[in-house]
Amino acid sequence: MKKGFAALMALVIIAVSVFVTPMTVFAETDEDVFASISKGDGLKSYTEYSLENADIVDATNEIVISGGSFTTSTGSVEVVDEYEGKQSVTKFIKEKSSVTYEFTVSETAKYNVLVTYIALDGRNNAISMGIAIDGEQPFDGLSEIEFPRLWEDDGDVRVDGIGNEFSPSQKETFVYNQQYVQDPLGRERLPYSFILTEGKHTITLTSVAEPIAIAEIKFSTPLSYSSYEDALASHEPIAGKDVLRVEGEAANIKTTYSLVGKSDSSDARMSSKNGQSPYLTRVNYIGNTNWQMPGERITWKVSVKESGYYKFGFRYRQNYVLNGNSYRKLLIDGKVPFEEAANLEFNYGVNWEYQEWADDNGKPYLVWLDAGEHEISMEVTLGDMTDVVRRLEAVLYDVGVTYRKIVMITGEAPDANRDYELFKQIPDLQETLTRCYAELEAIAAETEKLAGQAGGSNASSIRSMSNVLDKMLEFPGSAHTYKGLYYTNYTSVSALVYEMMKMALAIDYFEIAPESYTFDENKANFFEGAWYTFERFLASFSANYNNISGETTAEETIDIWVNWGRDQVRVLNDLIQSSFTPQTGIGVNLKISNASYIQGILSGDPPDCSLHMARSEPVNLALRGAMYNLENFHDFEKVKERFYTQDATLPFEFNDGTYALPDTISYYMMFYRTDIFEEYGLDAPTTWDEYIRVSSFLMRNNLQSSLPYVQLTGIAQVNQGVGAFSIFPSMLIQKGGKIYTDDCSATDLTSSTAFEVFKYWTDFYNEYKFPKAADFFNRFRLGIMPLGIQSYAQYISLSMAAPEISGKWAMAPIPGFVDENGAINNSQAGSGTGCGILASAKNPKGGWEFLKWWTSKETQLAYSNNCESILGVSGRVATSNPEAFKQMGWDSESLNALLTQWSRLKEIEEVPGGYYTARVIDQAFWNVVDNGQNSKDQLIKWAEIANQEIARKRKQYNVK
Repeated sequence: MKKGFAALMALVIIAVSVFVTPMTVFAETDEDVFASISKGDGLKSYTEYSLENADIVDATNEIVISGGSFTTSTGSVEVVDEYEGKQSVTKFIKEKSSVTYEFTVSETAKYNVLVTYIALDGRNNAISMGIAIDGEQPFDGLSEIEFPRLWEDDGDVRVDGIGNEFSPSQKETFVYNQQYVQDPLGRERLPYSFILTEGKHTITLTSVAEPIAIAEIKFSTPLSYSSYEDALASHEPIAGKDVLRVEGEAANIKTTYSLVGKSDSSDARMSSKNGQSPYLTRVNYIGNTNWQMPGERITWKVSVKESGYYKFGFRYRQNYVLNGNSYRKLLIDGKVPFEEAANLEFNYGVNWEYQEWADDNGKPYLVWLDAGEHEISMEVTLGDMTDVVRRLEAVLYDVGVTYRKIVMITGEAPDANRDYELFKQIPDLQETLTRCYAELEAIAAETEKLAGQAGGSNASSIRSMSNVLDKMLEFPGSAHTYKGLYYTNYTSVSALVYEMMKMALAIDYFEIAPESYTFDENKANFFEGAWYTFERFLASFSANYNNISGETTAEETIDIWVNWGRDQVRVLNDLIQSSFTPQTGIGVNLKISNASYIQGILSGDPPDCSLHMARSEPVNLALRGAMYNLENFHDFEKVKERFYTQDATLPFEFNDGTYALPDTISYYMMFYRTDIFEEYGLDAPTTWDEYIRVSSFLMRNNLQSSLPYVQLTGIAQVNQGVGAFSIFPSMLIQKGGKIYTDDCSATDLTSSTAFEVFKYWTDFYNEYKFPKAADFFNRFRLGIMPLGIQSYAQYISLSMAAPEISGKWAMAPIPGFVDENGAINNSQAGSGTGCGILASAKNPKGGWEFLKWWTSKETQLAYSNNCESILGVSGRVATSNPEAFKQMGWDSESLNALLTQWSRLKEIEEVPGGYYTARVIDQAFWNVVDNGQNSKDQLIKWAEIANQEIARKRKQYNVK
């Protein structure tokens, strides 16, 4: 009887868990909560705004406002009577400053806004400003309007010690520029049109990022392009007589720092100033993937001797947009000459091609050029993809919001045997999925039309998403079982939107000529191509690909090995040749090598200096007498002051010596979705207890938070130091604990503080069910993981590849513990690399001069900027020099947060046998989290193993 009753109660419990749990979760996420998951700031889209005002006519007059004539201001602004040739200019000295202008409109109409501005010295970021009309933003997208900086080559093409060419550095040119208020992501073909009613109005400009000076604001007639027929009839039918060839790499002005000349050795007919070479690299084109985002513009200056009509031809390669087109807007002296010039198409192909700009019948388009100087510009545009991208981004926003609503009910792992009644619990789910399905199908069909073929990769990805929605509509009772496919396809199509916005193109050269001139397609014949290929084959036997610097002629030299990418090594070599060697007279033999320093030492021919050494390497080599003590140099203490924290060299100190300087630094930051936090009325946590409370609230709505954890899989990871893998060392430091004892003879992991912190840390995974591993980037952009702690490098990924959440996330220092004085201690264990001198160095003094130069503000900033010019923002260097770091392209709020956290880094010693420390923490963690073992017992067990290894190493090398 008792057994029967017990069985009956078990069945009741199971039934309750099956049928009540969904409703319990839903109680936390009712219709009011669902309704709050909206457009973020609640503003209508520009498309909605335009449709609502479709019957408003275009303005017939212009309103010009002087930059210095504002009526009110906030923050730090300055009016100057004259600046760089313009009168009455307003300077925005600091970000978050704003000015408001009053003006009167004589007719109710549509206006564009054209701003004349000049960049002020800043951190190389694009300038952005917020725009408000009558104190409000009439539609979404006006909080960060971009105003590009202008760049030019700093000198001629550079040559390395072997004779290879590479692009010059870029320098900013401070001249006035005009920019319409328009969509920075290129999702609108034309600038934004604002509806102004007759009467008085105000416009407010707010500095968001980077300093700027405003000379003029013009409310103009909405921009439109004339027809080709009208443009052709605007001048007498006079044919030009000049034939001009303009090298792509000879561009004069660029709107992006990374638009530099590049090298291609695959084609015998590549054109450049010094000709093509099968043996040496030549800077012979511009573009590629560095010229792909909407709005990026390249300008060339040309001189025309005879006025008349001219045609254009381009030698290009477009092997990036698979089976599609890359689009460019052609501007003459800053203006589009006619409609067709706003949408040049460059077809896909794997090789270099020649294209004459012509209509569908092959008749060339002609452009009138007066005699004299002209600026020919080409700007990236989405072209025919504009509407597709805008529509796809809009529907994906709805799809993403719907996914969050589903997860709030089902959780991350829905039970396939339960009916969550999603279509009853989520208002308008049927209508939303039906609308999204239809829109995705229409967009897929449009992409096929543009690609000129059915079933392309883009259309297939979009249809995979629509098929999931279709299945959910067809089988509503089991809709939750498609959650996994929903997420997978959503992330895939989200990435596709970003990829569809990339319009990469490479330009070898373009030509301007009369209509009667016949362009040469400039293709090598079979024999020329075969001979060139054979020469390249022969060159592969004689070329020394590892020796970047060539043979130096300096009397005093040092050898340096690096195992970096070739682009980074060339940047370093150029800085050495242009800065270090001229300043010191010391030559550098720079070589690419994947050999370890131990191998170099054993071979009898090691380098003198080492850069980007793993955190544990200097001490491990010093233990064996293989590193030079930098404290032997009289100015060591002065050089040490350039780093941000007093203990910056602690990981490289051993036995009263210091064997390296830090050259890169890495640490964690807290990332959170500001829009989601606002929806739920949450504040960013500053303590770990707050972090748990916020995470618990999110989890009740089936959203997630994360902590960093990297499972150790190899010696390379272990060498990064104990602070690189989890938040545990940071928590321990915040609580006043230590990883090692004061004399560094053993770990201090068996202290009461370590026991307390280790349990606190593992409870995140055991008690609060934090995921041990997660795709943070995609989950964060989707909103289902709106809080997490990651390396600060995540900032670059989110800034580059998640434009749809721009302005909807923030970065802050990590949480901490409240100490006995009531202050929050959010110290953090650091990570990074070092640079040092080997004990076998032939010229240690020369090596020291190099390390001082390498870790200086000027060198680190120049190296990072030049890497960014080649690789884009992903090339930004995680420098250990704070003054260089401050000058890099961070926005002001993020920079303040980064510097705040950096100032609180507490470095951890590296000790003999310390490679076991990270391993034993890892092992103790997995035994507690995966195997359910007691946290204290496991920490004692594994700490003892680490202590034994440390003792063994100390005895082996007679460490006192």
